[in-house]
Amino acid sequence: MAFKFFDDVSVRNTPAVSTAGTSIIDLGSGGQAKAYHAIHLQFNSAGTARTQAQIESEVSEIRVLINNNVQWKVKPRHLFDIQGLYGKTAIAGSLPLYFAYPWNRDKDSEDIMSIGMANVRDFRIEIQWSGTQAAPQLTAVEEYEKTFKELKAMMMINYQSIPVAASGINSLLDLPIKGSYAGLHLFEDAGSSNFTINDVEISLDGLVVRDVTDQQNTAIISRYNYAPVATDVFHIPFAGDGRFVQSSLRMLRANKTRVGQFKVDANLTVSSADTLEAVYEMWGVPEL
Repeated sequence: MAFKFFDDVSVRNTPAVSTAGTSIIDLGSGGQAKAYHAIHLQFNSAGTARTQAQIESEVSEIRVLINNNVQWKVKPRHLFDIQGLYGKTAIAGSLPLYFAYPWNRDKDSEDIMSIGMANVRDFRIEIQWSGTQAAPQLTAVEEYEKTFKELKAMMMINYQSIPVAASGINSLLDLPIKGSYAGLHLFEDAGSSNFTINDVEISLDGLVVRDVTDQQNTAIISRYNYAPVATDVFHIPFAGDGRFVQSSLRMLRANKTRVGQFKVDANLTVSSADTLEAVYEMWGVPEL
């Protein structure tokens, strides 16, 4: 692993109390001798660190854009739960954006996952405020290694919102068919009990690669040293051995052609219509 530097980076456009808006962190342009491992966000109000629940309420979405293309679109709730699954305990006020996974069990791959700036024209982070925040104070620290590196692949995180209205099988058919899936995380309705996920079946061109109940899944991933924090999330980490570059679920057939259908069937018990959020971690070539 390379030596990593930690520097404060400026944040602009943080809105006033109870005002919706977007804070922006500009990380520069190409030609820099930098490869980003993470950006560490710190949320305070009147000098006091915000709680996880307050951050989840006050920040509606976080986006990572490279060359003006959205590579990450995620909510704080998603990140807290996914990082908790991988063993990172939440700390008051802190929300890291890990581009190179520190929990990767292949440390060479951690450096591979860093975002090189040699061929990047523009790199920025947007923090969307919900308009409910109290005297927001947002600071950020960049974590990087000094090296000339081109961005050829990265871990992208995004989510889809799927309306659910009836019990039974709800099929997710619109997930992107590209790259390799490191993880799929199905979030039930936060703070209510309008529906529960009973079991999930995942198939590629009809070949079933995962078919487990919620109880079975929790037991299995726990034995691989993953630590599910919330009970309202159905976590599916495909890299069972913790090597997120090499062991993810590839969207390729044995003959190296692209998979035609990626299907996720979630069997739900629904008491009232709501929205399921499917968050996916995908290793692959970003749009530049």
